[in-house]
Amino acid sequence: CLPEIFSELHTEWGALNLAATSTRFQQARQALTQVLSSPEAFAAHGPIIDKFLEKYITDLVSRAESSDAKPIYIIQELKSLNLQLFSNIFTGKGLTKDQEQLFDDYNSGLLSLTRNSKSYKKGSRALQLLVEEFLKRYKTYATADQNTREDNYVCNTYNQFQKNDPSNWPDERIASSLVLLVWGAYIEVAALCSSVLVMMMNQETERRDFIMKNILEEVNDAKRPFIKGVIRESLRLRPPNSGGFRENENEFEIAGYRIPAKMVVSADPRIGNMDESLFTEHKSFFPERWVEVAPKASTCPVTGTARKLGLGSWFPGGIGAHQCPGMGLAEAIGESFVIKFCEKFSDWRCAGEGLDKQGNIKDVLIPIKIPVDEFTLTVTPR
Repeated sequence: CLPEIFSELHTEWGALNLAATSTRFQQARQALTQVLSSPEAFAAHGPIIDKFLEKYITDLVSRAESSDAKPIYIIQELKSLNLQLFSNIFTGKGLTKDQEQLFDDYNSGLLSLTRNSKSYKKGSRALQLLVEEFLKRYKTYATADQNTREDNYVCNTYNQFQKNDPSNWPDERIASSLVLLVWGAYIEVAALCSSVLVMMMNQETERRDFIMKNILEEVNDAKRPFIKGVIRESLRLRPPNSGGFRENENEFEIAGYRIPAKMVVSADPRIGNMDESLFTEHKSFFPERWVEVAPKASTCPVTGTARKLGLGSWFPGGIGAHQCPGMGLAEAIGESFVIKFCEKFSDWRCAGEGLDKQGNIKDVLIPIKIPVDEFTLTVTPR
């Protein structure tokens, strides 16, 4: 089971709250797979993703080229971009600024230590208001004339589940599922996109130019092996989360350590990600470790090594029955983002805010690792 407050705010319908052997979990998993990772889902979501990313990058270029260009609060913008993107994907409609803040409050409240804390109270209230809003949206969609309503793949999929099994798919379950979909997607993808920018920015000039060149050479390549390597290497070195939290029900022993009952445990990807027996030169940013053939002029000594790792050595979306079913979609969005960003910008640098005294980026560490909202960039258009 999950930590108590996280479990409460994740709602009774949340897949992470459900036993993997339960019927309700199997139902939830089937629905999540269909709306996140099926070929039909990718076909439906692709045009929406492209539209939102193109609009954002175009606007960013315009601001960067203006005579009074200011530093970009990139984390705030990535969170807002992904909230609007996923709200449109999952409900067919965007969010007000107040609703964006509710998602931020909900995310912050998940790991509150007590119910007396401000973060818990704000998170609990945010959840209530978001479920109410998404319930209205779903009911409006489900009761509208099918011949005149604007089609939404996700709402339509849940509506079909409901029609086939109404007792197990009440409106409240669907509304809660839609809220959790937006929450789980927006913060993870915002963190992924920011990680790519941070990792590329931190490379020496020659190395960064090499990475940029190979990204741009794959713009029209449907397979994009090097770009996929950039995404995966960013996930390896800056994983958004530390794995799924679980409260251990029974005492057990692992690797000589006794784990008492009721202790919160996690399958933490950061341990394996930084294990040099798995990832040679584990601190280095080498997209080539994920590709079969290194690009020309590459001096990477570990080309293709990550492709040969065994099961359990790489799990950016968690491990086991509850692993994230949306990793493929997240990586695809990350790929599109890095392509569009690199096509329009030749350079980006820290603007000085959101850093500690040593000049390192400050990160929010739980529940998702992402630079603080104050972090800023200056960007150089091509």
